[in-house]
Amino acid sequence: MPTYAIPPEGCPHYLTAWKRYEVLREDDLGFYITDNDGEELYCLWRDCWHARSGNWTREEVTQDDTETLRDRFAMAALQGELAAQDDDDIRRDYTDGDGVTNLATWSYRIADAMMIARRKV
Repeated sequence: MPTYAIPPEGCPHYLTAWKRYEVLREDDLGFYITDNDGEELYCLWRDCWHARSGNWTREEVTQDDTETLRDRFAMAALQGELAAQDDDDIRRDYTDGDGVTNLATWSYRIADAMMIARRKV
């Protein structure tokens, strides 16, 4: 499974903060990626110049990220909920994370109910 490197906020123009870059190869200290300009870069996991002396986040994909029927039901539930919100709800500040997590959890609960109902038909 692939490994991804994610740069922090404030990186140079040839990288995008929080974008997942696939690691092409790596050694004990760093790794190679292809930047936004198509150039191959060697970066350090910690204190990297390309990350403005910041640290990269390492993400190892250990499972298949294929979209499931449950995911589709959750996306439909989320889309419907967001479309049903009035103007005050749309301007809600989700930056604290709790509101977004609650909304995502609710969407998957709806999806689970849909999966159960689907089995009964």
